[in-house]
This record gives sequence, structure tokens and C-alpha cells, in this order.
Amino acid sequence: MYYKEHFPIIKIDGLCALKECLVTGIIVDKKKFFFSCLYRSPSQTQDKFEEFCNDLNLLLFDVNNVNSTLSVIIGDFKSKLSRCWSLDKDNAEGREINSLPSACGYSQLINKPTHVTKESSSSCIDLIFATSPNLIRETGVELS
Repeated sequence: MYYKEHFPIIKIDGLCALKECLVTGIIVDKKKFFFSCLYRSPSQTQDKFEEFCNDLNLLLFDVNNVNSTLSVIIGDFKSKLSRCWSLDKDNAEGREINSLPSACGYSQLINKPTHVTKESSSSCIDLIFATSPNLIRETGVELS
């Protein structure tokens, strides 16, 4: 994560049990903003996936209890759901991961492929969830 030196970013430890997750907070004019970035390994066992979902659910619940103006969660979720990108085939992980933020008032903002391995293989596995999508001016995908 990159930010400008003068930006009042606070790393928040203890709010998230996810092993590969960074949670930051920003307070501007008495308004609280949370930005979380996470990664899910593609080689998770079913038990580890269930643990990931439980920890993600706790993060969503804890951030909602802080009463923030906006919360954004971005990450490499390694999940597929045709609702995110119409050419993806749904998988169990995609249905589970997308249901958790939706139940907590988050909207998924990415609807293009984010992972392209060749012309015939692409999927939307990197997602952005936000509690107040109307506060987000622009989203996009840049593939290099």
C-alpha cells in the first residue's frame, strides 16, 4: 500500500485475525475511513478456507461496529462468481466469499477480469468491496 507522508494513516493491529491482511484507518474531519487489503492462498484446505471465511466475517463485523463513513476491502480472493464477471463460472469459494460482505452492507465494485493467463483464460479473482460505493469516484482494472 502506498500513501503520502502527510496522510493521517494508522495501521490497526488486533482488528483482524486474517494472517495476510493489513487494516488501516484514516480519520479526516472526525470521519473514520477503513481500508483493508488481504490475500487468500489458492492452496487452502477446506478447513483453512472455513477459517478464512470466519476471520473475514469477524473483520466485516468489527469494522461495521466502529461506525465508519466508508470501509473498503480489497484483495486477491481467488474466488469466481459470474455475478462479478459474466464469463466466470461460479465456484463454492466465490459464492461464500461474496455472500459475507453482501450480508454486512458491502457492494462488490469490480466487474472485469483481473487475472489473465492467456487470451482464453481470464477471471475476476481480485475484488473490491465498499460500504458506501457512492463515495468511490472510480474503479478499474489495469493488466500489464
